[in-house]
Amino acid sequence: MRFRTDDATGLWPGNNVTLSGFRIGKVSEVSMASDGLVDVTLLILPRYRRLIGPASHASSAQEGLVGDTVVILTPDITPAGESAPVVDLRLPFQPASRPADLLKDLAETRLQLDTTLQAIASVVEEDLPDAVDQVDGTLTDVRRLARTAESETVRTASVTRETLRLYQQTGEQIGSASDEASTALQETSPALSETLREIKQLSANANRILQQLAGTFLFPPDEPQSVSPDEPPVLPVTEPLSDQESAPNKD
Repeated sequence: MRFRTDDATGLWPGNNVTLSGFRIGKVSEVSMASDGLVDVTLLILPRYRRLIGPASHASSAQEGLVGDTVVILTPDITPAGESAPVVDLRLPFQPASRPADLLKDLAETRLQLDTTLQAIASVVEEDLPDAVDQVDGTLTDVRRLARTAESETVRTASVTRETLRLYQQTGEQIGSASDEASTALQETSPALSETLREIKQLSANANRILQQLAGTFLFPPDEPQSVSPDEPPVLPVTEPLSDQESAPNKD
């Protein structure tokens, strides 16, 4: 298998080829193509060929600060039972970052950091004094409010204590009155029940006497009268009883 690159810096025949940090082969040939690119041919041990497939990628890296360049492959495992690809694979290649590129990236990052720090310093220089003044004003208001609350508390403490004492005394009086009323109700409940029973019995006796007197000479029955539809009804007039009629018959 092979790959092409426009920068073969550090790539020489004999460089190690690794997969997941494990050496599985070597670089067998590095040659210049007619289009100006560099062809790099890899020699992979047969027992590891099934771990490399069309989806694998190649990249290069340096071992340590002064070590040799190694070629790093990503796995594309052939399923068990299938044969490894025997065709000449051409893998995509990602060259290693060069020190110059790293220094360039570092310089750009530092420039961005400097710009950010300048913006922060400008914001702090312009807005921080106002913020500090606002905080100081707020703290002053809080201290003034605390002094006012303290003075009001001292002034109203005696009145508050007296009010609470009166509330407590009133509550005790209400509780005592409630207990006395409950006791009186319990004491008068039997007598009240007996009185109500006697009143009920007396009412029943009066009704029975009135029913017995109904139809006697004391309460004669009303005679029906014919009433003309054109005349209003005439109510009967009850004449008072004379002394002889009202006196009971001694015979």
